[in-house]
Amino acid sequence: MPIFRGNSQLFRRFRAGDTEALEQVYRAYVEKIANIVRYGFQLPGGGGNVPGVGFQADEIADIVQEVFAKSFSASARAAYDGLRDYGPYLYAITRNVIADRARRARRELPTPWDELERAGDNDLAPSEERPPWADEATIAAVADYLATLDDGLKRLHRVRYVEGLSQREAAERLGMSRQNLRTLEGKLRDGLRAKLERS
Repeated sequence: MPIFRGNSQLFRRFRAGDTEALEQVYRAYVEKIANIVRYGFQLPGGGGNVPGVGFQADEIADIVQEVFAKSFSASARAAYDGLRDYGPYLYAITRNVIADRARRARRELPTPWDELERAGDNDLAPSEERPPWADEATIAAVADYLATLDDGLKRLHRVRYVEGLSQREAAERLGMSRQNLRTLEGKLRDGLRAKLERS
């Protein structure tokens, strides 16, 4: 079960940087992150594989530490909205750290860099420039808006923003074209924008 679902107190403590909350999140995800670092990952949409570091314990430990340092920074905690599951958000950070380290080491990866960077963008990895927008009132307004959605938009929101599927994967799951999915995403965004403006 996603760590923050049904546990708003843990989420608030995590956002505030409470040490025990951070440790709880760390323990919940550290093995999964270590496995991504060890074995690598596949790019969304079958775009290729990015290799892991294998069983080099020191390098695994260094990368895992860097992932959690980035994801537990004040800006990254503020950028995480609490509405999507935390796992895909953390995995996007992991992929970006692996890609950045490979780039710095000038390792050749079996995929074009622009494709790798798009994969990170699609997962909404935090940006250092992104402001901490998600205050309690905004989170409440978003939750109110999501509660008013019809079943089709709720399913779209779930596969795209909770499960973190790419547009292609979400369209396949929902049995529609990518163009239809983009149209519905626009409707979802416009409705949320209007709700936030009213709030």
